Amino acid sequence: MDGAVALITLAAAPDGKGELFTHLLGAPIYYDARPVEKSLQVLRAAGFSVLDHHMEPVSATRPLSGHLMVLVEAA
Repeated sequence: MDGAVALITLAAAPDGKGELFTHLLGAPIYYDARPVEKSLQVLRAAGFSVLDHHMEPVSATRPLSGHLMVLVEAA
C-alpha cells in the first residue's frame, strides 16, 4: 500500500552477532539483533523509505545495543 506509514521496533547490537538479551516486565527476553545501519539497509531494500529512526540504548555501558525504533513509509 503506497504511502502507508508504520513504526517498527527492532533490536540493535553493534557486533553483528545478532543477539541481544534484555528484560521486559521482569522476564528475560532474547532478540535477534543487527547493527543499526544494517537494519536500515534491510528496510530500504524491502522497499520502505526510512522517515526517521531512534536508538534507545539498553544501558549507559552498552550505548550501541538496544531498541531501534524506525518510522517507515511504503514506497
